[in-house]
Amino acid sequence: MRSAAGSSFTAIMSKPNSGAEPKAAAPVFNAAETAWLRQVLQRDFAVKPLQGGANNQGFCVRTDTQRFFLKRFADSDSAKQKLEQEQRFATVLYQHGIRHIPQPLAQHSALRLSLFSFIEGTPVRQLQAWHLAAALDFVGQINQTNLRRQLQSPKPALTLAAESPATLADFCHIVERRLQRLSAVVGQASDCC
Repeated sequence: MRSAAGSSFTAIMSKPNSGAEPKAAAPVFNAAETAWLRQVLQRDFAVKPLQGGANNQGFCVRTDTQRFFLKRFADSDSAKQKLEQEQRFATVLYQHGIRHIPQPLAQHSALRLSLFSFIEGTPVRQLQAWHLAAALDFVGQINQTNLRRQLQSPKPALTLAAESPATLADFCHIVERRLQRLSAVVGQASDCC
């Protein structure tokens, strides 16, 4: 399948290819991943890998009517915990009306896959002041009073993140590593669907 912009997708169809479109060279997903996506989406879909992820893989999944963002977590001892925590966090934010994030739709912990709505965007090529302002606004929204109260309740909706630092020095180290990774991808062409 080809998008309007001409970028290539790998078609994954439930019916045999009629010959109208050429088959893609290499499968993007294994049989279990494909079956799960088919079960969740309930229709044929096409997949396109997105550029720019440091640890995990991102994909644009397109059906005849919608686009989705699929995240495949890197295979690691903490992948399941990270996926589940990220999904819970995104769900809580979305339930509280924060819409600067994609809507969490489905997850499969064993396959390390999370499915979200697709948000159109452009890659950051050069960091601008408004990027930082938007990030600070987002942090402010996350820390709004009623959301903070829920997260600090005796039965919080969220637990500590998989990468939670124990000290300020550990936190600074995490931020430094992430800034280095961000610097590496800024300026790279990002292929969006």
